[in-house]
Amino acid sequence: MASSPKAAATGEEVNGGIKEAATDDVNANATTDVPPASGEVEPEGECVAVAPTQPTHEPFSLNVLEVCRQQQQQNGLRHNDYHRYRQYCARRLKRIRSSLKFKHGRSRYVAKAIPADFSDDRFLLLPLVNAERAWSYAVQLKATNAAAEQLNPRARLHSIRRFAKAVSWAKRLEQMCGIHCDKKTCIDAQAYRCWMQGEYHLEREEWQDAVDGFGQAKTLWEQLLRVSEDTQATAFKEKLDELDPKLRICRYHLGRLSADQRGGDSHKHKEGKTGTAASAASAGVLNDMSGGGASASADGDHTSWRGQRVVIPSEKVSAGLIRCDELRLSNCVDIDKATERDFEGLDGNDVIEKYGEISASYAEVLKQVHKDMINMGGDPDSPQWSAVESYVKEQTAVLNIERNLLLLLISIHKLHAAQDDLVRGKVKPEEGVRFCELIKENVSSALDLCPEYHEDADKASKLPISEGLCEALQSYLHVAANYRCWFVALCNAASGKLQEAYVLTDLALSRSDVSLPPTAPSPYSHIHTLVRRLQDDLPSRLRRWRARLAAKVVAQDSGLEDPLDKAASAGAGVAGASSASAAAAASTAAAAATTVKAGDLNAFPPAIEPIACKPLLFDLALSSFPPPDISHRVKKESKGLLGRFTSWWGGK
Repeated sequence: MASSPKAAATGEEVNGGIKEAATDDVNANATTDVPPASGEVEPEGECVAVAPTQPTHEPFSLNVLEVCRQQQQQNGLRHNDYHRYRQYCARRLKRIRSSLKFKHGRSRYVAKAIPADFSDDRFLLLPLVNAERAWSYAVQLKATNAAAEQLNPRARLHSIRRFAKAVSWAKRLEQMCGIHCDKKTCIDAQAYRCWMQGEYHLEREEWQDAVDGFGQAKTLWEQLLRVSEDTQATAFKEKLDELDPKLRICRYHLGRLSADQRGGDSHKHKEGKTGTAASAASAGVLNDMSGGGASASADGDHTSWRGQRVVIPSEKVSAGLIRCDELRLSNCVDIDKATERDFEGLDGNDVIEKYGEISASYAEVLKQVHKDMINMGGDPDSPQWSAVESYVKEQTAVLNIERNLLLLLISIHKLHAAQDDLVRGKVKPEEGVRFCELIKENVSSALDLCPEYHEDADKASKLPISEGLCEALQSYLHVAANYRCWFVALCNAASGKLQEAYVLTDLALSRSDVSLPPTAPSPYSHIHTLVRRLQDDLPSRLRRWRARLAAKVVAQDSGLEDPLDKAASAGAGVAGASSASAAAAASTAAAAATTVKAGDLNAFPPAIEPIACKPLLFDLALSSFPPPDISHRVKKESKGLLGRFTSWWGGK
């Protein structure tokens, strides 16, 4: 039975709860929400917009899934509290209507239709929050029925009706976004509607329709994941992870799970709409929403990437890449012609500023590529768009690796020039550790563009193969890891942990024999030159520091004054005597090492010795002893006449 208009208009929250009598939406009228037998869910409720017109405003942008995930995590769904989330949706609907002055009458409920033309994007939140509210109520009813001792068929039917209501609101949101929003928002709303339909059919145990809905939503969300920023990509990744168990359940009931477990892809061919047809449908959606926009042509600008000709279908992307090339020619260091003195004269702040400007330009180009993927109506999974996107990502990764390698070289030169100030805190080896970690992160992102290391086999097949690239990047990772180990040893030495520093330096020296390929592919030629320079100098650096740390460890264990610090302080006032003082310090360290016997050195790390555990004592006789009588020590209060009368009357 539908709720009365008055009960629906006054809201659901009473004394911290929600009236169970007002189960329909606040804006629902007396119409029923049971879907037809065909499975289609008809729109119902308050407001069916009038005939759509051309909007008088710029297209709105609404991140549908991101908004839903954010409000879900902040209002109960982190702990699976769907009742609390439904309360939040009811309160937010009231706030939105109050701010828009879009209420359904004051004393009596009167349904108001959402205007076809509006200039406030908060109208888009009305169908979205209504859909979330109906969906959360459906899941709440489903969970309550599952936890009951005996299943209630009426509760299940009620849950199905709530899912149907959520689907109708999701369809209404998709229609409104198709008129008032940009292309990306339209695809996001369509994916949300497909997912909601999958939930509805899953509850009704219509497995094939559920697979179709989830498959279409997964295809669209995967495409949006590729063209989204890092902050928005998290919501898409989490949602895609949630879809996999539901798809497995549907395939199990359809008899396809065994093929999936054997690693076959038969379900991709059997699920008509979710396989190749879904990809074609999503590409058609992009074409339809863009109004038949321009497609890529072979006459456009092009570039060369890994020996292949890559056509750039967008003029804005082409102009952005040209500007990035100009900035690289004017701002980047000419590594092939640079000498050792040129590297020593580099300023870290200047390198960060110049390379940061180029990196920001590449980020703008990548954002434009993602925007044109949707606006031009192309399929993001097409080889042409994949090649353009991968080309820009690789150029960005190469630029970041080159910048961090230069900053690492600057840190090494500072350390070499002021190595005696390491313990005094004037040189910070933590910066070298940070640069090494950034290099490993950038090289790993470049490895993702290699077909051998790509997670998705379908996307990996579209990437061109560059011979010797993966081996070169792997060797760069090893060099960065060895330098990081050395800088961690210097951090320990600066904090007084000399034995740990010596062991880490010896470990880095033992694995410093890294074989680099003779050359690297075209984008990585400058990087290869820098890594070659670092690798050639690494063994000698590690040997010098290992000897230095060994002298410090021997002096510390024998109780002698550090011979290196003593020689450095003695020769500090002599100008131009750095080499002589270093030779004297080395000879003094060798003399100190010979005076200490081998038995005086302790093994590191020390052997593990057993420690006796404390016994567990239980006082079993405590309950057998009665407590002592201390009534004679308690001070008795003497009561007067008024106090006695009060006690007699009933007081204390």
